[in-house]
Amino acid sequence: MQVDWIDSQSMDAAIALLANKYPAYLIEDLAKQIVVQREKFHYQLIGVWVEGELVGVVGFTEGMKLNWGKYILLDDFCVALKWEYTGVAEKLITWLQHYGKQTGCRELHMNSDVQNFADHKFLLQEGFRISSHHFCYRL
Repeated sequence: MQVDWIDSQSMDAAIALLANKYPAYLIEDLAKQIVVQREKFHYQLIGVWVEGELVGVVGFTEGMKLNWGKYILLDDFCVALKWEYTGVAEKLITWLQHYGKQTGCRELHMNSDVQNFADHKFLLQEGFRISSHHFCYRL
């Protein structure tokens, strides 16, 4: 398993993986959304490859807040179905931990839907803690 940045050559494979997570998007719309996020919000993507196949991807942004300091916010975390529970997700988290330390980040953050108990279990096993409640008001 190898972790690396998603570049223009691997973007189509990353979009295909993310489309499984976000089936309401058309592939073209998802691709456009990623371009906007990369240009306006410095959205970055990394992936895990096994024998040349992209099997996991995570999108993230870096930021700074008064209460968190410099941080990484994991936005889109997706592992191909046949590769779940094989260490791919752990590999992505480990890479992000090292990257965060190298770039002076204090914390990794990830939002998870309230009812997504599998994600909660995984994140807690990886050393994350539940540090706050995230509230949303739809406009």
